[in-house]
Amino acid sequence: MKQIKGSKRTYKISQNDCYWNMLCRLDNNIVKLAIDDIQNKRGVYIFWNWDDKPIRIGKAVKVRNRLLNYYTSNRNNYVFENMQSEISFVSVIYTNSEQESTVVELDLLKKNKPKYNYHNI
Repeated sequence: MKQIKGSKRTYKISQNDCYWNMLCRLDNNIVKLAIDDIQNKRGVYIFWNWDDKPIRIGKAVKVRNRLLNYYTSNRNNYVFENMQSEISFVSVIYTNSEQESTVVELDLLKKNKPKYNYHNI
């Protein structure tokens, strides 16, 4: 069981909701996603670095689609390109409502101040 502290409470993340093998580079520099296990539900996603610190926290109505969008978007996402080499794994906290997602995301952002969240609070 993994935990992440927010400013108001600590969130427990099930081992089943941590995805260490989310991406891998193939020989021809194509990124392959091992994302099939991530549910397409509402929640908060956390990119972790190799030092086990959150480097990006976000929320989405459909988490799986949002994470896929990071890798497959045609627009030039220079922030994600810089962040990619630092990603160790991704974890997800599933929520029951958009309001709950917002509360969890803001709580985690206040406490952790991830490097790649440019709207730090």
